[in-house]
Formats: sequence, C-alpha cells, structure tokens
Amino acid sequence: MTKYKVVILIFCYVITINKLSFGEKNMEPFFTLNEAVTKKLAPEIYSTKTKEISGIFDIPVDNAIASNSIPGTNAITLITFKNGKVKYKTIIKNFKSYVSGGVTHYLPIFSEDWIGYSQNRGFNLINIEKKKARYYSVGGNFDYRIGSLGAVDPDKNLFVFSLLPYKKEDPSYLRIFNLSTEDGELIKETIISKALVSIFGKDIFTYKGKDLKSYDIELKEIKHPLATIVKANEKLFQNIREIIIHEDYPIAVLCDYNFEQREGKTWLINWKNEKTIIKKLFNSSSYGYKFTYDNKWFIFESFQTHPSKYMIMPCGEEFPNFFGKPILLGEVPEFPSGGGVTAVTRNPSGFVIPGTDDYGDSYWLKKWDFTKAEELIEKE
Repeated sequence: MTKYKVVILIFCYVITINKLSFGEKNMEPFFTLNEAVTKKLAPEIYSTKTKEISGIFDIPVDNAIASNSIPGTNAITLITFKNGKVKYKTIIKNFKSYVSGGVTHYLPIFSEDWIGYSQNRGFNLINIEKKKARYYSVGGNFDYRIGSLGAVDPDKNLFVFSLLPYKKEDPSYLRIFNLSTEDGELIKETIISKALVSIFGKDIFTYKGKDLKSYDIELKEIKHPLATIVKANEKLFQNIREIIIHEDYPIAVLCDYNFEQREGKTWLINWKNEKTIIKKLFNSSSYGYKFTYDNKWFIFESFQTHPSKYMIMPCGEEFPNFFGKPILLGEVPEFPSGGGVTAVTRNPSGFVIPGTDDYGDSYWLKKWDFTKAEELIEKE
C-alpha cells in the first residue's frame, strides 16, 4: 500500500546476520512531535444532527463510508459526502435480528462487490450489488469470539479468523474458511498461544511478547523478512502490540510496549535491497495503523501527545525511509469512548471519525481530505 526510500543509514544490517548489537539508548527517533511547528490539516465537519453514528467502516464506493449502527435502521447504510452535507442510502436491512452489536471487527476493502464484518463469534458477508447477506458461525460454539479477520484470497473466497477463548484455560485458534457457499467450509486450523494476529494480503502474522511468526494461507510457518528481522533483534522488543506492512514497499511499522516501565516505542523496519534498518519512528506508542488505498498515506493514533491525536504521514520513494514528516489531524474524540471507530475513504483518500460535542443533542462526522494535505508535505 505505500512506498519508501533510504537516506540516512545510521544502522545497516544484513538479514542473514543472526544477531545485531548496537547502543539502542543512543538511537534517536526519526520524528518527534512538536505541535507548535507541526503542520495541521483541518477537517470538514458534517452534522448528522441527532443521528448517533458509532460504527463506521470502509466501503468500495468513492468518497463514502458505511455504517451498520444508525439507530432505528437495523441496516447497513451508505454515507456519502457532498457540498458540506451527508447523504444516507440503505444498502441492505433486516438480514438478521441485530445488524450491529457485540464485539465487531470490520474488513478493509477487499472486493468491489463484497463487504464483511464480524460480531462476536459470527461473520457477516454481504454482497452490496445484489443486496444479499450470509452469516457464518466461524466460532463454532459460545466459548469463542473472533479476534482478527482477513480476506487472504478473495478470488477463492478464503478468509482467515483468529478465535479467542472466553475461558483462560482454552487455546486460541487460527482458522481458514472457504465461504463460497451458504454453509462455508473449514479447511485449515491450527492452535496459537493466545497471540495477537494481523493479516496483510496472503501473509498472516501472530505475535506474543517478542515472538513474531508468519504463516501462509495453508497455515504453514514461513520465513517472512519481518519475522526474521524481529527474531534476529529480539533484545530490542518487549511486547509487540501492533504491526502493519506496506503492500508495495519493504517496510513495516511496529508498536512495542513495555508494561513494567509503561513505556512504548514505534519502530520502523526497512529491508530494502537485503539491508535492514531498524530505528524508532517515534519515541512513544502509536496504534490504529492504516494505509490509504492509493498507497500515499499512513494513518495512526499517536501517544506522543496528551491527549492522543490522529496523525498522517506521506509515503513514497521520494522520502527518507519512505516516510515524510507527520501532519496533525486532531484529537481523538471522547465519543466514541476510547476512539478506534474510524474509516478510510478512497477517491479522494481521506479519514473519517464520528463524535459529538454535547453528548446527545447533536452529532457529527469529521472528514479529512488528504488531497488538501499534499500542499503541507515538506520535501527533503
């Protein structure tokens, strides 16, 4: 999803080296945030009046998002932005008793016709063109809920799910399903040790503490460059909490958090031309990693500021290590509680969050158009 270039090689490593040692305390991050000098991109604010929109997600429609939680609808609703106003269009409704609710995880755009999201132990797969929905109980029973999900081969209707137990003594699972039929078929399964899971295309990653592993769609462990680099430099890491890998460039961003010291770091790992750069991107935690669909922007929530704020960074081969300087979007709203309810638009690329200023009388959607951020990019 993005592109990068190496400028300063303070530390250069060959992937085949087993272990690398250097003074980690002397490593300064690539970027620090000084709000006084950081460029800021203002949002457009779209009033939703008394509509409390808390569940939004990406959809394969230009300049639009979707929601499955507009009160009183029990529907998936298309939300488009035009001339300072939002417009609503029902895609499909009443395909189950509760279209929203439960612990929900949304898939990013993986098809022009299909969208998907989980609720607790089940998964909804919806064809937005034919307005048809299918529900799959991928958890199998009430002892498990879905923790992560991904479309590992959309053309073959192959989806991966991590299943988390409600009972501490039960194992966690990775399961691959073929969802090309009404009933679906479990085709692969493996036990994982309470690990977190991230999926990027056909690559599946599990991570627990500093142990990061990668798998293919057969759930066979493979040697992905990122997993190899992390294992060779495991002394740098404590508890990996989130990772993201760019679709086009040899680069990953990784959040590591030391619970004892209550200290987080955001790492940039670059393995271009069989050389490895491991350096702190920020000297603090960051979460909610997303790349835009045009591959030009990296979106995240930064804890280098208090309170935390949403930020973006331009991506491309013209920037050192493929990232340009951060641009500030704004504070994470108090509602929805804790943030995390966001969506990415395409054509134009942008970012949307819901919120309220008065807790009940009126609500809004804030939308940032990243084409307007291009003039804020600082060239090296």
